[in-house]
Amino acid sequence: MSGNNSKAAILDYWRAIELFSPQKVPRADPNDRTEPVYSIIGNAPLPWDESHPLKRRYPPKNRSWRFQIYCGILNLGKVKSILEDKLGKDPESFDERRILG
Repeated sequence: MSGNNSKAAILDYWRAIELFSPQKVPRADPNDRTEPVYSIIGNAPLPWDESHPLKRRYPPKNRSWRFQIYCGILNLGKVKSILEDKLGKDPESFDERRILG
């Protein structure tokens, strides 16, 4: 395997692992004073748009607003249920996280 193919294979493997290692997504809390979190629905303005309410607020002293976007958020309980229906329950599963569904 050439160097470039090897690097591409490593990256493909990492992406596949990340798909099944869901990250924590913060709950929407637009009133948080230092790290407000907004849920965007439909064509609502985004937090950096001039018409968004965040534009009327100022970040804490010596700080600036930073934006993170979470896309493709899936209900982990539903995904797990579908996979178990299709593939069967894994008898060696060690994941003891409480999954809300």
